[in-house]
Amino acid sequence: MLLYAERLDIFFVVLARDLTITPADKDKYQVDDEVRCSAKGNPSPKISFEPSTSPGKLMDNSKTIVIQKSWEGKEKTLTCTASNTLDSRMEFLNKTITIQVAG
Repeated sequence: MLLYAERLDIFFVVLARDLTITPADKDKYQVDDEVRCSAKGNPSPKISFEPSTSPGKLMDNSKTIVIQKSWEGKEKTLTCTASNTLDSRMEFLNKTITIQVAG
């Protein structure tokens, strides 16, 4: 009897379940605080995270924003976008938070 196993990878678009921005529950953010965006999916999603109104300092492949000194005393809107593609089907998910930067 001949037995053998073959690895089979199955991919499907799953994106909406775990898009998070952390920390998202602070009353006020300080200069140099880091705000991170992450998402899970299969295949792994690409992440884009940016201030909606002005450029910010991005780190870690655009998954982290560092609060800038020029934002002191201001309210800023940050948008995280996660996307993934399987065959010709592309899925996008956005999450936006508004933060208050201490000044």
